[in-house]
Amino acid sequence: MAQCPDDVEFLAQLVARDPVAQAQLSTARDDYQLLAIAGTPVRVPGVDTARCTARRERVRVIQGTANLACSPEAANLQAGVVEFARRYNQVIKTHLDARDVRYAICR
Repeated sequence: MAQCPDDVEFLAQLVARDPVAQAQLSTARDDYQLLAIAGTPVRVPGVDTARCTARRERVRVIQGTANLACSPEAANLQAGVVEFARRYNQVIKTHLDARDVRYAICR
């Protein structure tokens, strides 16, 4: 629980950002990793992983998402974090699809 205040602060700052702009910055740096929410299994918002398990080494797990139940404040941020990741991942997927690049995040 010692990290809870730091996680809440990080996640609050994250959801305040524009996920589309953040994803565009990432693609400009040739960074095409999709964002994920920690857990078992890892969740990749906006990506159909119903028939597979996402490989942690193929995605960037958002800092603090393993600790979303550490406080009411962290739990309240969960929906915003998931929506941020979904919108971010949609931009990355669109970028990859436009270049006919296949991304394999499943085991």
